[in-house]
Amino acid sequence: MTVADAAFERRKAAILIGLRAALDETAAQSALDLWAHAYGPTRPLAIVDFVADLERLQALPPKRSGAVRLALYQALIQHDAPKARVAAPSPPAIEPAAAAVEPPPVAVPPAASDRPAMAIFRALTMSLRIGIDASGPAAQREFAIALARAGTVARVKPADLLLVWFASQSWAALADADDARLADTLHAIYVAAAETLGPVQADRLLSRAVSEAQALPESRLFPPSRLL
Repeated sequence: MTVADAAFERRKAAILIGLRAALDETAAQSALDLWAHAYGPTRPLAIVDFVADLERLQALPPKRSGAVRLALYQALIQHDAPKARVAAPSPPAIEPAAAAVEPPPVAVPPAASDRPAMAIFRALTMSLRIGIDASGPAAQREFAIALARAGTVARVKPADLLLVWFASQSWAALADADDARLADTLHAIYVAAAETLGPVQADRLLSRAVSEAQALPESRLFPPSRLL
């Protein structure tokens, strides 16, 4: 078995663990078949798009879709990501420039005045920002352009997104945002990251961000899954 084949099988096993945590066995096996044929060979970590397809094909309600996404991220972090970081060389499907992005873990503490939802939102977005910044100046410029385009997402203004990203210590644009608007903003940031780094690396950064956010005490009151 080649290194790439071993990585595929390891990741497939992790995906199944995550699916079984959120779906019944029949639905999990059906979802695994979809992943193995449509995502595994070329986009193994495109979890957001994968779950969107599941939501459509299996008629999943939004709350269940969020649970599936979170379970998949957790399974990948626990059963795939740690081994993937020490494996070499990287699988061919990962873009060379994106594969080099592996910033060191950085804890992002919430501001003292943050409500739980904002604390988790800040942790997620700041973790993503660390990953984007580690990609270098060219990627940062490309991301800024992509972020402006992503601002067409419902209820998210491009100016607000840029403020959150480049002046993130104030968060004034989203001070009164409800959970849905925070989720829309996070999704727009993810879309811009995927355009800049590719969906594989964007999903890795999001998985990492979710893991870090779950370590915050606020996650007991506001799980990161509510924004995914």
